[in-house]
Amino acid sequence: MENYVRRDDVAKHTVEELCSFLARTPHANVLDSFLYFATSELYGENLRKVRETLLALLKDDRVSIGQKKRIDDALLRIDHRASWKPVEVPPQVIEIAARAAHEANRAYCLSMDDRSQSPWNLVGEEKRESCRKGVLGLIAGNGPRQSHEGWMVERTEAGWVHGEIKDEHAKTHPCLVPYDRLPEPQRRKNDLFVGVACAVLDALAPGWRSR
Repeated sequence: MENYVRRDDVAKHTVEELCSFLARTPHANVLDSFLYFATSELYGENLRKVRETLLALLKDDRVSIGQKKRIDDALLRIDHRASWKPVEVPPQVIEIAARAAHEANRAYCLSMDDRSQSPWNLVGEEKRESCRKGVLGLIAGNGPRQSHEGWMVERTEAGWVHGEIKDEHAKTHPCLVPYDRLPEPQRRKNDLFVGVACAVLDALAPGWRSR
């Protein structure tokens, strides 16, 4: 494994390789992607290996205080995740929740005279799939912060970079920054997506939180 791992390479390596790499060189960008990947897609023995690595990183002086706070949060979610197995939420419910959350965000943007969001029936499949993944992340236990981290991973993997304005052709977006650096209106937008999607899941898939 090379001395540097790109953000979009995280899911391509084995858990053993990633744990070994992070133990040697805890790069901030890889750590953030790894935390999202580990707390949303791993189970069983892999979770145990990840947990051991993260506990060791908490004692590593090379890891910043901010990173250690994110590791603490990830460990709590890993401990919760280890106690349950995912339940099946019908695809049509995921679709309804994704659409409702998107439309709520669009209405919120319109209230601030931001007309960059198109209606669900006019957005591209890439945007729809991103919303669906956001809902799946909620089912896996994500909150607003983890949802944003997951969105950043998806955007980066698709070739997007940070820019002062959102540009679909240049693939630049002003929100490609860590959650703590998001403007308050954008955090409220994340909260709105989570709240609306969870409300739909509560109504159409009772018990989805009971894992």
